[in-house]
Amino acid sequence: MYAVMLDVRADVKKEMDVVREGVRISRERAAAKAEAAASVRQSAAQDESSNR
Repeated sequence: MYAVMLDVRADVKKEMDVVREGVRISRERAAAKAEAAASVRQSAAQDESSNR
């Protein structure tokens, strides 16, 4: 019984590691998208100010 509990605990730990990695990747992608959007906004603002 104890061995089964340890096995289940190990499986849960592996799943949590996978979830954490997925969250980290999602955060990195979101940060990259935000950075790209900020760059586009800055470029648009520069273009708009140069057109005036």
